[in-house]
Amino acid sequence: MKSKFEPVVRFIECFDNNVSKAAAALGVASTTLSEWRDHERPVPVKKAVLMERLSCGKVRRIEFFPADAAEIWPEHVDHEVAATPTDSTPDSPPALANSARGAMECVATAGA
Repeated sequence: MKSKFEPVVRFIECFDNNVSKAAAALGVASTTLSEWRDHERPVPVKKAVLMERLSCGKVRRIEFFPADAAEIWPEHVDHEVAATPTDSTPDSPPALANSARGAMECVATAGA
């Protein structure tokens, strides 16, 4: 069995594990989101950024493109990598997530 793409799994968790709700928030079909989760299709750059915004930083855009992140977002990579949570750090969104929200409302809750 193929493993799931963890950033997409965490994004779906922000919507109470409801693929339909998560897909609707992204403006894609549920099957598309499932294909991203299952490694069947690549996640578009713009959707990775939107997932970061909607999840309040629980999912970070650089997780989708680790090899190319410095080229795609040179202004974000250094401090995002430093803010990536590890097992020993609390689960809190980095400062970038707060500034990246823009007009989008994040759906992640503090307890989620």
